Amino acid sequence: TALGLAQQGAGDHANALTHLQAALGYFSDGTLSDQTERGALVLALGKSQVRLNDRAGARHTFTQALDWLRARQDRLHEAEALHLLGTVENVDGNRAEAVALWMQAIRLFESEGRAALAARVLCDLGNARRMQGDLNAAMADFENALVMLGSMDDQVTRGLVLSNAANLYTQVGDLETAEAFYTDAINIARDLRDVHSEGIRQGNLAWYYVQTGRPSKALDLFEQALSITRKLDDPLLVAIQTNNQAYARAQQGEPEAALQGYAEAQTALERLEAVRWMGVLRANRGETLTALGRLEAAESELLAALEISQAQHDRENLIRARYRLAALYLRQGRLEAVEGLALEAYEDARRIGYKRAQAAAAQVAAELYLARDDRQNALRYLSDAVRNFQIMRDPASRELAARLHALQNPAAPVQAPATTEAEDPQPYDEA
Repeated sequence: TALGLAQQGAGDHANALTHLQAALGYFSDGTLSDQTERGALVLALGKSQVRLNDRAGARHTFTQALDWLRARQDRLHEAEALHLLGTVENVDGNRAEAVALWMQAIRLFESEGRAALAARVLCDLGNARRMQGDLNAAMADFENALVMLGSMDDQVTRGLVLSNAANLYTQVGDLETAEAFYTDAINIARDLRDVHSEGIRQGNLAWYYVQTGRPSKALDLFEQALSITRKLDDPLLVAIQTNNQAYARAQQGEPEAALQGYAEAQTALERLEAVRWMGVLRANRGETLTALGRLEAAESELLAALEISQAQHDRENLIRARYRLAALYLRQGRLEAVEGLALEAYEDARRIGYKRAQAAAAQVAAELYLARDDRQNALRYLSDAVRNFQIMRDPASRELAARLHALQNPAAPVQAPATTEAEDPQPYDEA
């Protein structure tokens, strides 16, 4: 048991699995009888299965553990099993099932007086709801988690909540709160000498700089984050940050370097079977290929991103893939196809409060209506694009504002606003 748990803590999950299974054998043959210890070992076994990407095995382990723990009325370990099983379902894109399991876990943790553990589950719940597009519910989850921690000195959990909440505050355009939360979360990780969390949070702050139109600053921070995460046993995190770094390079005007980064990240994501993140990567690469004028290849990437994100119920990336595909079709003069995609992306982003995506989709819609010489609708959508890019403090808002001024003066010549070629990658939801 001690050896297996130590190996798990060191990231050696293959050997941890072997020793944890051997330890559990002593319970099966009657040598050991402490059922509380047995419950903890079963859950540890499932955790290593998750890290080895054996989600089917982990699901089986956690499901069996739930039946056994309920029969014993071991409510604390039952709550942990519910949380872990929900995590497996979430990774597989079964978010409704994950949410239901996590809600049960929260109630059990609260009934057992484990507020910090309940707050951790609320983080996962908030992230899942953000993915589903229910940003109001996600905001409530993060706020409730912070309330739970209000009278507790649990800096580990506080840093986790702040880190995840910052991603959401960025998305809805509350940038002051977001930056303060990112900074506090990074400082907590450093104070605790938690290198893994520091690497995640540095990468997410870099993503924040991409969101707010500062790719140069983002690239510097991505280098710092990757120098940390490459030393850790977390290949998924490295792949996600490599993809996001590549995207920042595209926004910086280095598309060929971006394509190299995407290829590196794709190799790792395919090996890890990280389907959701492949959808994000392909949407990013499709936009970069559009900027290079490689439209056939770009269309293939964006259509694949749409299919993946629909299957994974990844509403955010579905919105991005739609307006990016609309921008591509606009370049090809396929105006009927543009209208459906751009307006659908715009309305969906508006409904969920996704400010940057709303701005980008509005910009594509404005281009469409200018191409049709529909000044009234062009003015409407361009005004919305300027307003939301300004909320996100993106320098692109200045050029668009100048074009808006020209559009508002009928005597002035009107040009279609230039497409913003890079919008935003995804943060790594810290768990």
